[in-house]
Amino acid sequence: MARPARAECPGWYHHVTTRGVARGDLFLAAADRLAFLGRLAEAHQRWGLVFHGYCLMTNHYHVEVETPNGGLSKAFGWINQSHAIFVNRSTGRDGSLF
Repeated sequence: MARPARAECPGWYHHVTTRGVARGDLFLAAADRLAFLGRLAEAHQRWGLVFHGYCLMTNHYHVEVETPNGGLSKAFGWINQSHAIFVNRSTGRDGSLF
């Protein structure tokens, strides 16, 4: 069962965590981590998110983020989708990553 929708308001602070499907790895190489951090930087530019901290583990991540303009769900939907596409293309794998 999916988790309930996250309440969002401009100016809120959030702890976002996402785990790989079946606890599988999200970051298979150093390049994957760098590409993910690049996506966080792009999300800052696109949605104005302010990142206060992060922790990239092998099979999940944690991000502390402020949303001055709202848009958390849209931003992290894009971050996760683009990261999954990157990992699938770079490793030749198929299917869900998250």
